[in-house]
Amino acid sequence: MFGNLAQATEDISRMQGFLKEMCFDQIFFDENPSYGDIEGHMGDLKKILRKGQKRDQKTLLFVYYSGHGVMVSDTHIVINSSEGHERFFPLE
Repeated sequence: MFGNLAQATEDISRMQGFLKEMCFDQIFFDENPSYGDIEGHMGDLKKILRKGQKRDQKTLLFVYYSGHGVMVSDTHIVINSSEGHERFFPLE
């Protein structure tokens, strides 16, 4: 669908290092993920957030995405594949 963005890999690497320096507990990282990969990470994030709510803990969630994206009335990640209807993953 879209060509690879060479700078996206470098952006991700730098951000991953920064987040480790900032002592983030969990970092999910994927290069050229599929719709299913992103869906799996979102499911994991929901579990982490629910667990924190049960303990009445405050949780900081930071999402960093480097690559193609599209915004119409909400924001979607554009997945660089030909999976048909699974080309756009909604972030909102």
